[in-house]
Amino acid sequence: MTWVTEFGPEYKVPAAILTAGLVDESWHNDACPAFYYLFDAPNVNDNDLVVYVDHPDEAQREHSMGERFTVCDPNGETVFYAGNNAYDALAALRAEVTNRQVSK
Repeated sequence: MTWVTEFGPEYKVPAAILTAGLVDESWHNDACPAFYYLFDAPNVNDNDLVVYVDHPDEAQREHSMGERFTVCDPNGETVFYAGNNAYDALAALRAEVTNRQVSK
């Protein structure tokens, strides 16, 4: 499935997210579209990173006053970025990917 099929075009996922090489793992049981950076592609595991893209209209988000973009682990336990800028979200994602690769 894709984010458009699961959530509809009104979510308006930015091109920066769509062209970042992430895997669209959006599922209708989630609150919003989800795009994964897979360290062990094609398998999703607990070490991966997720960019959640919430609705552009704050009033339509699961948590009003919530941020549009969240970068976290798949369980949502460790958040690396929460904000309203797609480029900042991708920068946080890249920084965490680099950090994990250097730590190996």
